[in-house]
Amino acid sequence: MQMTFLDSQNSQVGITLAATESFSHHSGPCVIYCPAAGTSPESLALAAAIKAGAVVAPFVAPPPPVPQQVMMWGLQAVLTAQGLMTAVSAAVSAASTTNPLIGKLWASEALPIKRSSSTLAALASAAGITSAQLDALFIAAAGVLE
Repeated sequence: MQMTFLDSQNSQVGITLAATESFSHHSGPCVIYCPAAGTSPESLALAAAIKAGAVVAPFVAPPPPVPQQVMMWGLQAVLTAQGLMTAVSAAVSAASTTNPLIGKLWASEALPIKRSSSTLAALASAAGITSAQLDALFIAAAGVLE
């Protein structure tokens, strides 16, 4: 049985039961959602389980959504702040030898850049930036003005 708080106020609990487990009047396999406190059979069973030593895992907030696009200047500001601008600039410079438009777009700070861009993915890869790191950069770039 696994129990986890479902919100930051610890007011709801999710209880996952395996096939051989039961809780209150429920039998597994199933997932039960119940108030953390109250008079429902599930809430009373939860209180008894906690009193007997059961542990409810803490709530973990989901990561923020990755923006679909950010402004070029915001991305460049975050790259600079995180010490990645030199590597990305080198990748842009190398790519610009075969496609001069890439360098011109990189210099156009007022343009939006899409996360789904295959050119961006190639530049990031050339600079040693993973897809997960690029997601984090986009999240940070979206928050530059906040």
